[in-house]
Amino acid sequence: MQSDGTLLITGGAGFIGTWLTRALSEKGIRPVIVDNLLPQVHGESPKFSSELTGLADCIQLDVSQPETWVEIGSRYPNVAQIVHLAALTGTGQSMFDIGNYDRVNTGGCAVLAEAVLLKSGGGFQSTRQVVLSSSRAVYGEGAYHCNICNVNEYPNLRTEKDLTAARWNPVCPKCGTALETIPTPEDAPHRPASFYGLTKSVQESYLQMLLRSASVELTTLRFQNVYGPGQSLRNPYTGVIGVFYSRMLQNLPIDIFEDGDVTRDFVYVTDIVDSILRSLEFGKPGVFNVGSGKYTRLMYLAELLRGLLNSSSDISVNGHFRVGDIRHNAADIRAIQSDLGFIPRVSLEEGIKNYVQWAASEEPLTEAETGKALLDFRHRRQ
Repeated sequence: MQSDGTLLITGGAGFIGTWLTRALSEKGIRPVIVDNLLPQVHGESPKFSSELTGLADCIQLDVSQPETWVEIGSRYPNVAQIVHLAALTGTGQSMFDIGNYDRVNTGGCAVLAEAVLLKSGGGFQSTRQVVLSSSRAVYGEGAYHCNICNVNEYPNLRTEKDLTAARWNPVCPKCGTALETIPTPEDAPHRPASFYGLTKSVQESYLQMLLRSASVELTTLRFQNVYGPGQSLRNPYTGVIGVFYSRMLQNLPIDIFEDGDVTRDFVYVTDIVDSILRSLEFGKPGVFNVGSGKYTRLMYLAELLRGLLNSSSDISVNGHFRVGDIRHNAADIRAIQSDLGFIPRVSLEEGIKNYVQWAASEEPLTEAETGKALLDFRHRRQ
């Protein structure tokens, strides 16, 4: 991390930003946080927590507005590094809130780059590095291998016709046999399955092109499924863990989609923070996957949560599906291990236990809220 300038965190009042700010404080660093305090995440009367205002300079502004960057540059004359976390998240929600996702995610990145290029307000003259929080959503289905043809494939998204016929696994375009999932590397093609994924792909392209001309290093971190204490339970689109937790707390049934073998790569928030700190410390440009590198079946996740909560929720597999969902997901994390010395340290079992202990003091989602998140884009197999 640079010692001779300001560290700016956009979206810093959010889940990851709060954990990052705590970690920076332990290193004696007081960052500047800019966040619009979106009510969907922060509640109907949002404000910066007393914890954050004690650890950082907090500014409530919208990063998608050019004047925001002029004001920041005017207040802080030497912004050395920027961690860009600000974004609307949620793959399902992105498909019916396209204009907002485009404005905040892609537009926010465009005006960030413009501020650095134009040295808005005078404060971005010394900016050396931007760390972008991207997502594995840029890959879409990701990497697979055909054992018959002995080639790696990056299949297109499964169609509604495939899913209705219970053809769950992507197949080889050459021989038609079911493909075997393999961890997805950073050089896999971008084939996003949601508008959210598309905005993340565009963010990467914007910053790669625009920052290069300003001689600013770009470190892109493609996060997998992030979870942990502090993740908003108010927002039904935060992720499957919050939905499962809220339903199990009320002993409501859990429907595992498809045939129950869907997998994801879950990575604990402190491991995510470690990847950001390493990116800031090394100042190294590049694109890095950040995850556990392990496949977790959603069925296993549900059973783990049910046991920890002592819940009587019924867990069933009924052949439901959502058009746009990917089948499998795990990150190839060799690059970040080699270049930044990153090692995921928190197991899923430990992380979920921490999450459950924290969430016990939080208000869970209602049955109606969890139902909406589960039903969006769902289709029942005929």
